[in-house]
Amino acid sequence: MVRINREQLFWLGVMILAIFLLFLAREVLVPFVLAVFLTYLTLPAVELLVDREVPRAMAIISVYLLLAIIVWAVTVYILPIIFEDLNTLLISLQQQTERLDGLARYLYLRYQRLHLPEALQTALNQGIQSGREFLQNLILRIIDLIISVISHSIYLILAPVLSYYMSRDVKIIKETIVHTFPRSWRPEVAAIGREINKVLSGFVRGQLLVSLFVGLSITLGMVLLSLPYAAVIGIVAGVANIIPYFGPVVGAVPALLAAAATGQTSKFLYVILIFILVNQIEAAVLAPKILQDRVGLHPLVVIFALLLGGKLFGLLGTLVAVPAAAIIKVIFLYCRAKFAPVDRLDIG
Repeated sequence: MVRINREQLFWLGVMILAIFLLFLAREVLVPFVLAVFLTYLTLPAVELLVDREVPRAMAIISVYLLLAIIVWAVTVYILPIIFEDLNTLLISLQQQTERLDGLARYLYLRYQRLHLPEALQTALNQGIQSGREFLQNLILRIIDLIISVISHSIYLILAPVLSYYMSRDVKIIKETIVHTFPRSWRPEVAAIGREINKVLSGFVRGQLLVSLFVGLSITLGMVLLSLPYAAVIGIVAGVANIIPYFGPVVGAVPALLAAAATGQTSKFLYVILIFILVNQIEAAVLAPKILQDRVGLHPLVVIFALLLGGKLFGLLGTLVAVPAAAIIKVIFLYCRAKFAPVDRLDIG
């Protein structure tokens, strides 16, 4: 039986308090989460320059300068096209909503003349009303999401600044975290930290490659279909793909709405086919090779983590749910091996 002494109990209480404080401060964690992702993304290039005897500060500035040039090019040449497509898409969505609302009213008047049973009429009324509310809420949520992203654009400016200090002082940060714990714990904390670092770096870089493939493939598919808003659809699909399982469904919504706006059934079906094909390639070929070995979570654990993260932290929670679950798994497996080794049981 494993005994927990007072020191271990104290540090367990400190960890629980820290998690609680992080939950209370979740609104201000966004730039720090973005900074961590950016740090893991750029750190390999920084370390490569450092290995070639470039001063660390200069290496970081060089990498971020290159990144800034890329962002500037996207802002000047691509962002106006995206905003134009986005504005047109929102207008189209509003028009489609009004058209469907008119169709619902027409159908309502038509079946009212059929003298259907009262129970059936009530069910139809509720169905039509639910459909109208769903479409209206969908438009409002898309607009709210765009406004939220724009209003929180300060995070996009703050994240690179935080990431710079993280990259510059990465060794100091690691040593500070390790030395926060009692001396007897430090070797184990350092070992756990190395495993967590391996998982996070693999997840961030692997997920970027997978999302980039999905975004470019969907954009190309929409261009081949001569579908409007191809750039917006591709970006939404790539970003949404960060969220496992649910992301592809969310990413497909703008494409299906854009296809429906053309009034051509064939394009609607082709869009469905393209999304199924791209996501099957991603799920069957890319994700297992890039992510499975680096994260190693069962699909049930991933889905539970996504639902819990979304419930507690909203969109931010869904983005960090998988890496957070992977970190918890690393800590759990290490603690189990250290304090409570168990034998596998044959449970049939």
